[in-house]
Amino acid sequence: MESAVPDAVQTFSLDILATVRDAQQQHGLRHGDYQRYRQYCSRRLARLRKSLKLPAGDRRKVHRKPLTPEAIKFDRCLQIPLFEAERLWAYAMQLKSEANTDQRKKFSQFSKLKKAARHANLLETLCAAKADAKTKLEAQAYLAAMQGTLLFELEKWPEAGAHLQGAVDLYTSLAGAAHQLPEDAAVYTAKADELRPQLRYCAYNIGDATAVEDLRAMRLRQIGGDDGASDEIDSLLAQTRSDSRAVCEVVWQGETVLVRPPKLRALVAALEELRLEADKAETDEAQISIQESLIKRAGEGVREAQSEPRLQAWVAHTKLRATIRRNLLLAAGSGRKPTELARLYEAVTQTLADLQQLCQAGDTATQAELAAQLALYRAHKCHQLSRAHFAAKRLPECLALLQRCLRYCKQARDARGALTAEEQEAAEELARKAEGDQYS
Repeated sequence: MESAVPDAVQTFSLDILATVRDAQQQHGLRHGDYQRYRQYCSRRLARLRKSLKLPAGDRRKVHRKPLTPEAIKFDRCLQIPLFEAERLWAYAMQLKSEANTDQRKKFSQFSKLKKAARHANLLETLCAAKADAKTKLEAQAYLAAMQGTLLFELEKWPEAGAHLQGAVDLYTSLAGAAHQLPEDAAVYTAKADELRPQLRYCAYNIGDATAVEDLRAMRLRQIGGDDGASDEIDSLLAQTRSDSRAVCEVVWQGETVLVRPPKLRALVAALEELRLEADKAETDEAQISIQESLIKRAGEGVREAQSEPRLQAWVAHTKLRATIRRNLLLAAGSGRKPTELARLYEAVTQTLADLQQLCQAGDTATQAELAAQLALYRAHKCHQLSRAHFAAKRLPECLALLQRCLRYCKQARDARGALTAEEQEAAEELARKAEGDQYS
């Protein structure tokens, strides 16, 4: 149980970053649910104020008692300004995501961030007066990061960069001081890495030509890591491309589609950036991660581009192609059962059927290519199902599926001009396997 101590020896301690990280991971931010995290912060503040007898008012009126250094009697008192800042920051991030459809919410977002920075400043003031040395440094780093976030959203790049750099330096110093506690050092290092993409984007806007390449390197290092951090870096990379162009264009069904609205230019830039990153990826794991990001962003883009039907079709086509690529990469991995592979190939064939509907019937070359690919991956599905039936000793079903596999292989091989050399070779190899399995 906490107890007050004489003022002469009174110092308090709070693991600010660890407290915030645990709360965020357990209450919504693991999945990017800012509303859930905001509501949790509100409930936690109410419990803190009630237990510490620092009410925010009564049923009739909100009247918060000012929190001064003299009012700090327990460690938990420092959590009040911390979770006030977290609540307002989460509200701002929620409004930021909603501002895609309602630009007026931008003003509310900035207002919430300014209030969050004020509460972070109060936390730093209280810690400077009452906390131990480690807590003081954490409070300074938290304040610098919050002020940097505010200035970043306001697009005040030099000031934002200075605050973010200060936060990175403080978290790096804390990580170095905590070398005997690897878990604490890892938390500080992760926070510093989280702030670096914003810092490099500030440098890009100030005029640093190397910042974009740094962002791309950071994106590749995020493979297999935090999805939220990857999404943020993808967004920043897209902005670096869209900022440099007043208009961009895409080609759909042989026609050039000009894209002028800034929101749609950012969408096109994001998809192009992800496709470039996919081309540079050196491992299947990296490819799968980037294709997942591409599918997610294109899915959002289909809704954003409703006012431009041809652009919407191009975005949908991009999403379907990325989905096929992702599923084929998963199928190429080792250790999967025949039934799992059959489900992946079934997903590929369904996506190809969607592509056939999306593309114009008059585009005979594209339709022939899709029909040949559909036959090839149907053959793959039948072959995997035949393996599953053979393992279950259902030989008649196995033989029927092998014969169907051979028919699909023949359809794919007959369309020689429609398949790539690699796909043609895959069809021939699969046919040889099916013929061998028939007589094994």
